[in-house]
Amino acid sequence: MKMTLLTESFPPQVGGIENYLSHLAAGLSEDHTVIVMAPSRAGGKRKLSRGSGEVPGARETYTLERQRFFYPFIKPAWLPVFVSLWRRAKRGEIELLLCGKALFEGLAGYYLKKYTGIPYVVFTYAMEIEMWSNNKSEIKKLKRVLSAADRIVYINEVTKKLLLRLGANEKQLVKIQPGVDKRYFNEVSEPLIESTLRHYGIKRPYIISVGRLIPRKGFDVLIEAFSKLDQTKFGDYQLVIVGSGPEEAQLAALAEDHGMAGSIKILSEVPDKHLPPLYHGAELFALTPREIKGDIEGFGIVYLEAAACGLSALATKTGGAGEAVQHEQTGLVVELAQPTLLKEGLGKLLTESALRSSLGAAAQRRARADFTWPDKITQLEELVTGL
Repeated sequence: MKMTLLTESFPPQVGGIENYLSHLAAGLSEDHTVIVMAPSRAGGKRKLSRGSGEVPGARETYTLERQRFFYPFIKPAWLPVFVSLWRRAKRGEIELLLCGKALFEGLAGYYLKKYTGIPYVVFTYAMEIEMWSNNKSEIKKLKRVLSAADRIVYINEVTKKLLLRLGANEKQLVKIQPGVDKRYFNEVSEPLIESTLRHYGIKRPYIISVGRLIPRKGFDVLIEAFSKLDQTKFGDYQLVIVGSGPEEAQLAALAEDHGMAGSIKILSEVPDKHLPPLYHGAELFALTPREIKGDIEGFGIVYLEAAACGLSALATKTGGAGEAVQHEQTGLVVELAQPTLLKEGLGKLLTESALRSSLGAAAQRRARADFTWPDKITQLEELVTGL
């Protein structure tokens, strides 16, 4: 099948959606021709190699075509992108359009289907659907896109319920959650762990957290909870936060305000190859996102990365986080991102080493059984084959 993935979100941009879509595009079998249309960057049209072994059995290449997506003096601003798609469709170069989001990509799919009959699949996550469904000027567009989509992919049950309220039907909906990169399942030697910790000046024992430094992730609440731990029991622990974003300076100041500057490290420049040893050296993983109107946690692939490395996790019950972590099975899921509740969760996991180990082992088994990219690719293959 000749497929085109239209998406604003694609590497080298960094984020959960970028990770998700790039793995799906890379994993489709050689039975398909896959073109990815993404926003312009230097280099224009080119091919990207996917021969890293992260997706066993995956295609080695797909075609990545970059072009300008938005023209401010044209309405709609993405009309030239649609014209490009329409011309390709007329030449027989597109048999299925994969839309990276519902808006604007899904609108392009809607009109392409209207004028050419070509089917389209829409990928949804959480935050964007929540935001658009509360916007009067966007909700009509959203409902139009969802009603005509041949399939709608979702990654968590919270989003599914919202999609059904917006008029989607069960037949359209397909759940394909993210997978975990192969490197997180590999064994990591103790010397590599130690050298990585020395490189960043980290001392054991420590708690690790990974994510973009933005309000939704709740790093400020996690810092407050960590600072409230009984220092007579946990004074030798460090909290290591891996990530970058607009809240970095604010979080560093918060740690200092709580007298924890020496115990909290924020690492903003960490290459992917250093993440597995950082996970393996930690006692547990914690990420505590909060509920923000129009901005909710889609899933949290970092929970699964940590799980693949054998770590139990502390999470909050928001968006898809409660599906990434199973309460009292692979970690603890706290109802709200409140310092007192999080402190109790941290204290329990740090104090009860047998519980922490058993939850971590269960998390690793689940990651290996349910969250490998080949399995997710198979789900997508079944989806497109059924259209």
